[in-house]
Amino acid sequence: MRNIRDFTSSINNRGVLKNNKYIATIALGPDHYLSRRTAGNTNSDVELFSIRCDSVQLPGVSIASADGPPRLGYGPIQKHPYNVNFEDISLTFIVDANSRIHRLLYDWVNCIVNIKGFGGNTLRGNTNNIAGKNWAAYEVGYKQNFSATLEVAVYKDSGVDGNHEKTMTVTAYNAFPMAFPAVGLNWNEGDILRLNVPFSYTDYKIDYPGNN
Repeated sequence: MRNIRDFTSSINNRGVLKNNKYIATIALGPDHYLSRRTAGNTNSDVELFSIRCDSVQLPGVSIASADGPPRLGYGPIQKHPYNVNFEDISLTFIVDANSRIHRLLYDWVNCIVNIKGFGGNTLRGNTNNIAGKNWAAYEVGYKQNFSATLEVAVYKDSGVDGNHEKTMTVTAYNAFPMAFPAVGLNWNEGDILRLNVPFSYTDYKIDYPGNN
């Protein structure tokens, strides 16, 4: 039977992993619509994406299963796995005073579906300053041109010198925002404006450096 000494020894020898040491980054390919937009500074905005990421919900996976017949023809029903479901990655951003991170995410959503319909007027023939091409209202982009690689590196304390060592890296492929969330404004509060954005992706992997 385990006792408090075993628990204390495990904590002292193996430590704990804290949830406030991480860096989230995105890698936009050269063909990404945001890389070709004619407005804004995409490189510095991508850096802002990492700096202003206030919290991250790491991805999870659930097993899709079907209820099958009992193995012996009677008894409890058994579950038979047949696929997996990946949960969205949720990132929360602190909006800067100049709304640059807000604009980056807004432009990204417009790369997926051009929501600038201007009351139903067509955009055909007008240059969209996001991708530098002609878009019609509510035209859908190509996934390879609006998805990116999303990476979250998690760090642990290493020694008394305050240095941090990477303990795992989560990499999500073909990631893109699934929503541009509504935010509330209130004269009585004056709180920091945050955006909570869910990201979808094709699949992901987790690397554990130094823990082979």
